[in-house]
Amino acid sequence: MGAGGQACYIRCMVSAAALFDLGRRYAELGLPTAARAALERARDLDPDSPAIAKQLSELYLGDGDVEAARHAARRIADVTRDAESRVSLCRAELAAGELSAARRAAASALELAAAPRARLSAHAAHAEVAAAATDHTGARAHALAGLEAFCELVRVGSDSDVEGALPFAEDLAGRAAELGAADDVCDLIAERAPDSAAGKLAVAAALSARQARGEELTDAALEAPLRDAELGWPSSPAPALRLAERKLRRRARDPEARADAERLLESAADKLAHTPGRERARVWLSIARARAEDPARAPLAEEAYVRGLWEFPGAAAARVELAELLLARGDVAGAARELALALRTDSRHALAWRVAVCLVVGDSGGGDDGGALVAELLEAANPGTGAPAAPSATHLAEATAEVARAEVLTGVHARGHRLKNQLGVLGARARSARKMAKSDELGSRLDALAQEASAAYDEWAAYLRSTRAAGPAIAPVSVSSLVAEVASGAPGDVEVSLAPSLPDVRGDRLLLEEALRNLVVNALEACEGGGRVTLAARTRPVGGAPVVEIEVRDTGTGIAGTDLPRVLSPGFTTKPEGSGIGLAVAERAVAAHHGRLSIHSELGGGTRVVIVLPCDVSELAAHRTLLRPLWGGAR
Repeated sequence: MGAGGQACYIRCMVSAAALFDLGRRYAELGLPTAARAALERARDLDPDSPAIAKQLSELYLGDGDVEAARHAARRIADVTRDAESRVSLCRAELAAGELSAARRAAASALELAAAPRARLSAHAAHAEVAAAATDHTGARAHALAGLEAFCELVRVGSDSDVEGALPFAEDLAGRAAELGAADDVCDLIAERAPDSAAGKLAVAAALSARQARGEELTDAALEAPLRDAELGWPSSPAPALRLAERKLRRRARDPEARADAERLLESAADKLAHTPGRERARVWLSIARARAEDPARAPLAEEAYVRGLWEFPGAAAARVELAELLLARGDVAGAARELALALRTDSRHALAWRVAVCLVVGDSGGGDDGGALVAELLEAANPGTGAPAAPSATHLAEATAEVARAEVLTGVHARGHRLKNQLGVLGARARSARKMAKSDELGSRLDALAQEASAAYDEWAAYLRSTRAAGPAIAPVSVSSLVAEVASGAPGDVEVSLAPSLPDVRGDRLLLEEALRNLVVNALEACEGGGRVTLAARTRPVGGAPVVEIEVRDTGTGIAGTDLPRVLSPGFTTKPEGSGIGLAVAERAVAAHHGRLSIHSELGGGTRVVIVLPCDVSELAAHRTLLRPLWGGAR
């Protein structure tokens, strides 16, 4: 349905219930703008409906509109006295950083929770609040209490009840394991739900979290409970999906793992034949991304993308990936069509704008046809306006600048090796001359020269690695272990805050580690006069798809507002001994992973550097959302 038809349809509808149903269907298709319009109209007609307010609160949270989410959640709490409404309020208050209000809402939810499912949701909310307040003891206790409620649900609930609650149980199992209670999780499941396939999936989540913490666990040990669950729960796609995730994580070192994962995913797609299209779409998009890693299988990847997008047309990230495949084989019209649809769904999608710039430049060289294509894409991002809105024009300008900078850096990479080699020769000659120096003063100067040349060589080599034309070496990267390793190797004290069950990202571990280490070192140097450095990682939805957000925060000297626009430029530094390359290395490494690095600071007020990276293959790395009811029950 086009934008005009959609608007006409909504105007003609007069029933709040019908508008509510329409909004739910739009959300199922991944069209948040249309869903929001329908649901807000439904709220206007029935302002006291808790169901409408709840769906709007969830929609606002997913879109990052925290204040609107809090307002809607408070409306639910005002008219409904049940655990589910308090859990929704807790999530909204937590997103706003209001820990005290979130804690009160979670406590109220627990008081009102009678059934096992409600207690599970309430304990999950409590665990989230405790983790946000760095109350590890409380988070662990509520995680284990929530798992006790899950075990009770396994004994008394239906398969559909258990399947709907499974994501919460996995979250809690992972959280408890990350807090050192993995053995407690396994003992609890063995005692309370010994023959449950769903319980084995919770055990697998705990084992996965143990591995993320750096413990040595074999693939066989990690996959054993998943295989047992698959045998014990043949009617559910959940075990096969978890097994596929494990195999995709080790596909880089086991070529057969990818083929096995695809077979499991195809089996899951068959089991989901009669379920809502969004779940089925996620499986097909996961298959598409696995196939796309092999250029020879690009046609099969395109076919899987089309199947997935037919079920879930609002998957903007998948449309951009399909556009890249089409562009690679010369189908410019097809690529433009997919980009327009992606921007119609998510006008802020940074990668969509970058691919659009490459498409325009490659197809027309910036001529008249390019202008028409630009106009088409701007119109897609602002349907029905007749003119490009300022935000979309800004996104296009930023993407153009990034693509142009990448072209420049390709030239820097090609010529930079000569300078790197010269620095290496300079250092070697200084060390040789030191051996022949007859005076201590001259020897000391040559030592200093050799050290400076070596330091410059190392920094320049790092910068060249971040700009290499071949791009990063792709493999699954555990965010939890990456953050822990960088923090433990830092030249100072770094507090670590990790969200539970963090998904992998796909990327070059060495590049990401180097980027993160540079940021941490900068933060520590900013706190040399006193201060605190925190390294945190969490997930959050962007345009309906999860991303990993890594934050380096310090309470140090901060950055002057006049310097902020220049801090990512290679060579810019405010330190007497600085090279000005560290932040540039980090920014280029993040950009190479289709991510974004942003800096928030003020003089005397500390600095926050935020890295946003797309998650691993499709949404498999966050299965906790795959089988979660989108609109039914607390999330």
